[in-house]
Amino acid sequence: MPDRIVLLASPDETVSQSVQTVTHYLSEILPRYGGKKPQFHEEPIDENDFMGFWNTLERVLNEESRIAERIVIDATAGRKYMSAFAITQGIAAKTCPLSMSTTTT
Repeated sequence: MPDRIVLLASPDETVSQSVQTVTHYLSEILPRYGGKKPQFHEEPIDENDFMGFWNTLERVLNEESRIAERIVIDATAGRKYMSAFAITQGIAAKTCPLSMSTTTT
């Protein structure tokens, strides 16, 4: 169970509302399955700045790998290039166990 969740999100109004919804539901659901209420940290991104996103993702993965036993990246949301970058950096990560998650409907 995660104890910390980092959300890379655009400051766009619609995305901000989605982030609030996600944090609300995860805060309620995870404790019901035996986890703690996780800490949430939001990293702002510009969806139109490919290299900016790459650099932010790389920085977050490096920072989190120093404190986490395991990292899970959910590449479901976002744009396709974001998922591709996450998969690429996930494969290259060697500092701690990292796995990819996708949700299908």
